[in-house]
Amino acid sequence: HSQRARKPYIVIDCAAISKDLIESELFGHNKGAFTGANADRQGAFEHADGGTVFLDEIGDLNPELQPKLLRVLENREIRRVGDNRMRKINVRIICATNRKLDQEVNAGRFREDLYYRLSVVQIELPTLRRRRDDLPLLAKRFLTDLHGADAMSQVARFDETMDVLKRHDWPGNVRELRNLIEVAFYAASRPVDLSAFLGLGRFLPAREAEAPSVSADRPFKDAKSDLIEDFERKYLEDLLARNQNNISRSAREAGIERAYLQRLIRKYDMK
Repeated sequence: HSQRARKPYIVIDCAAISKDLIESELFGHNKGAFTGANADRQGAFEHADGGTVFLDEIGDLNPELQPKLLRVLENREIRRVGDNRMRKINVRIICATNRKLDQEVNAGRFREDLYYRLSVVQIELPTLRRRRDDLPLLAKRFLTDLHGADAMSQVARFDETMDVLKRHDWPGNVRELRNLIEVAFYAASRPVDLSAFLGLGRFLPAREAEAPSVSADRPFKDAKSDLIEDFERKYLEDLLARNQNNISRSAREAGIERAYLQRLIRKYDMK
């Protein structure tokens, strides 16, 4: 329903463009502004006027360009490389990053004023391993997008395969799933067993947890207590690491009270 829905939608990957070219990609340039600038050229903001600019991997934006982007956000105008004239623009800006920008600000790698100017509405998208029930929907979408409407008919035992994929840890997140589905269809045999490609290259299956040693040479209560403590300690280590030691976020993810999580942290002397 947005008035910008039918207007241009321009994507810029801040991590994929060299620092020497990113300013021209964003703001455009005039003929003769630098070697190879043989003609005037609009940048992403001019081209998307009235529409949307999506800045992917904004956390990788060159620090020298960050104040220029801030001025664009505040003044709604740009200046091409090699030009003195300011040009008014009207765009919506959407950004994405896999970095924790608040930590980047604290480390001095991202401007604090730009961070707050961008952080009007924040949406945190959980990693794939935290939303495994989305796997079938994503897999079907990638199958159709990459291999056509009949791709599902070429996949062996789809439901069973999804059960296998749900046990994978997906360190490469959604991109890993997409790449797996793309690579799998290069196989000559049909139907395609998607789960078979978890063992190729980067698609290594998550290491199965080693079974704890259980022996009946001790009282049942003592052996059980040790196993529970081992589980709690390992679970907490992984939980806190995934949430950068943020207690509130960790408690929400684990589905436990914050006070109880704090007691467990004290119990195992974790900091």
